[in-house]
Amino acid sequence: MMSRMQRFRIFFKDKSHQNWIKSLILFGILFFSIDSCMNILDALGMMGEPYDWGNRLLIPAKVNQARDLFLQNPGKFRIVHIGDSRGETNLDPFYVDEYFSNTTITYNLAISGTENQFQSLYIKHVIIPRLHPNLIIWDVNNVDFDNDVEELRQRTEMYT
Repeated sequence: MMSRMQRFRIFFKDKSHQNWIKSLILFGILFFSIDSCMNILDALGMMGEPYDWGNRLLIPAKVNQARDLFLQNPGKFRIVHIGDSRGETNLDPFYVDEYFSNTTITYNLAISGTENQFQSLYIKHVIIPRLHPNLIIWDVNNVDFDNDVEELRQRTEMYT
C-alpha cells in the first residue's frame, strides 16, 4: 500500500498536474490583486455608480418612509409624486396636503438623475405593489421628450 507522500510525489511527477497547479495559483493571484484594487478604489470613493444613473441608493429609504407615513395616516387619500430632479425639487408635499385641507397624505418619491424608462419600472414594480397609492403624479418635462424615437424604442425594449 502506498503512503500519502508516495501518492503526492506521483501526482506531481505528471507535467499536466504541474501546469494545472501553476494556472490555479496564477488565477488566484490575479483575482486577489483585482479584488484588492477594487477595494482600494471603493475606499477612496472612486468606485461609485455614475451620477447619470440617479441616486438609486435612496430608493429603499424613501419607499420605507412613504409606507410608514401612509400607515400612520389610514383613511387619507394617498398621493405619490415621482419624477427626476425637477420633480424632486418642484413639489412640496406639504402644500398639496394643505391645498386639499389635509384630507390627503402626499409623499415625493422623485429621484434625481432618473429617466422615464426607469421611472416607469419604478411605478410598476415598486410604488404600486408596495404603497397602493390612490393617485400618482408623474412629473415630466420637455427634456424627457427630446430623445430620438429609435433610441427611445430601444431603451423601452431594454426595460420591459
